[in-house]
Amino acid sequence: GDVTMDAGGSITLIGIIDTSGFDNAGGSANSDGGNVTLTAMTGTLSVSEIDSSGGDVGATPADVGGNAGVITLDSNAAVSPRVFLNENITAAGGNNVNAAPNPATRGNGSDLVFNDPVQIGNAATGQADADILVTTTGNVSGSVVFGSTLNGAVDRGNEVVIAAGSHNASPTSTFGNVTFGGAVGAVTRLGDLTVDSANNLTAASTIDAASFTQLFGSGNTTLNGDVTANSGAATSVHRFDGATAVNAGTDQITIPGHGYQTGDNVVYDDGAGGTDTGLNPLISGEQPVGGLTAGRTYAVIVDDAGTIRLALSQEDAVAGRAIDLAVGAGADHTLAKVGISVTANGTVDVNGNLLAENGTTAAEADLATATGEQISVSGAVVDIAQDVSTAAVGPVPSTIYTATGDRILISGTTAVIFAAGTELITDAGLANTFEPDLPVAPIGADPTVQKFFVGDDIFFLVKYDVQLGETGEINQQVHIDWRDPSNDGIPVATAGTFNTPTSDRYQTFVVDAGGTVLTIGHLYSNLNDFIPFQNDNQPIFFADFSLSQHDSIRVLSGADIDTPSADIIQHSSDDPNTGAFNPLASSSLPPADANFVTPGTLDTAADNTDLH
Repeated sequence: GDVTMDAGGSITLIGIIDTSGFDNAGGSANSDGGNVTLTAMTGTLSVSEIDSSGGDVGATPADVGGNAGVITLDSNAAVSPRVFLNENITAAGGNNVNAAPNPATRGNGSDLVFNDPVQIGNAATGQADADILVTTTGNVSGSVVFGSTLNGAVDRGNEVVIAAGSHNASPTSTFGNVTFGGAVGAVTRLGDLTVDSANNLTAASTIDAASFTQLFGSGNTTLNGDVTANSGAATSVHRFDGATAVNAGTDQITIPGHGYQTGDNVVYDDGAGGTDTGLNPLISGEQPVGGLTAGRTYAVIVDDAGTIRLALSQEDAVAGRAIDLAVGAGADHTLAKVGISVTANGTVDVNGNLLAENGTTAAEADLATATGEQISVSGAVVDIAQDVSTAAVGPVPSTIYTATGDRILISGTTAVIFAAGTELITDAGLANTFEPDLPVAPIGADPTVQKFFVGDDIFFLVKYDVQLGETGEINQQVHIDWRDPSNDGIPVATAGTFNTPTSDRYQTFVVDAGGTVLTIGHLYSNLNDFIPFQNDNQPIFFADFSLSQHDSIRVLSGADIDTPSADIIQHSSDDPNTGAFNPLASSSLPPADANFVTPGTLDTAADNTDLH
């Protein structure tokens, strides 16, 4: 039945309100949940667990569960907050126990609308450390609306998970919208704030929390205010071996001392390709763990202090439903707790700053000690209007590669759009301009050449004056295939170039400050380089340049990246494993042999027909 409470003053409930429908696991008749209406005319409203879910059924797989009852919480107090939520609030459709977790057999969920200022946790009732789960899942899931402000009781001490649908939903199911109409965490920051599933997600104002994650969105996401994630401590980047640490039989990953709790949201990185580790730009031999996608966010299932499994959602993590894993390869796979992560099928509009920093600069020398904040934004179209930063202060320009555990990933399957002046900032790099593709024609830069006579040979120092990057960009990476098959020694002193000239085929160096014209050069041998090319009927060959932002910053798009650079050798981020014949693949960079006909053999002129 229904529960109705009207009070002239305040309402404080420590016990459970349960109006859920009757569970008829062996029958076909369903039972709807009752309505819950609580009204505090002049005082505050403090509640514990409320469940108005529909009842379960189960005689046949076709039976449909009951619908959820409506929960209405209303306070007219003159103070803020007016409503205190201290335990889970559930208005989900009943399920079919013989078809679970298929939501097509569920009843409908009910909308949950909180028009008053809300606080998670109430010190007055001894529930200051409350964590809550708000659930409206159903065949038609209810929407969740916080119409006013939402705060915690303890700074970063109250976690909130919102499920307005299920990622296991059938194609006929409808997800509910999630709306934050006022500032979130502006008075007292929340702990981890997770939207497990939703249709459209809208945040009208700012969000302040230990972390903010949207694991799944079937519609669009709009963030109109700044989102600031600050966990209060350095975020460890846990490294593991993709083969030896992964148990395909139990789907477990062994990470001693991981420190995770079930429900923590983490970003996976495969060590190369999908999202660069950045901590070693020459990593080779990495293969993703089967079942996982680099750059994607997962929920943790903790088995013990050294072993975890991963789930696609908070729903699955709580239920213990892990992803089926297969072993990968390579020792530099990583998991790191999310700072900010947004994943939606539609358009993601980011109209405020995205800021994730624990207050300290973390520039680590290697993966064993790495810490760093993680920001990931993925959608069909991603529109970034302001800055995205994991750095408390800007990076220090350096011509020496700077390692960091920070990661920023912006991924749009259709397009990525940046407003003018937008910057992506980590502890080790700053980017403000992006290109979707490398140029289709050689750059129009005539080289200057210096000759050096050494014995019977002639060495040529070939130099190009090129602009690398745009003004304001910091610590970009240049990868060059000089098309040099011989790898001779350096017999002469050279000067006047930004890079250190070599006679190796491949070279990688860092540009500390973008936007300036730099002279870069390379040494070729007449006997060992030019003559073999002429004999192979290749009198012209190309130096193959690729300019990337620092590899802690990745921008990926299936089609366009708006506001591209006018500089034709500017590039967003070079994926080191793109294509079977990519001269910049991590496995082809020094010290690995660089041959595309028979890997492991010496380079020959015939290998230089591949153009990047």
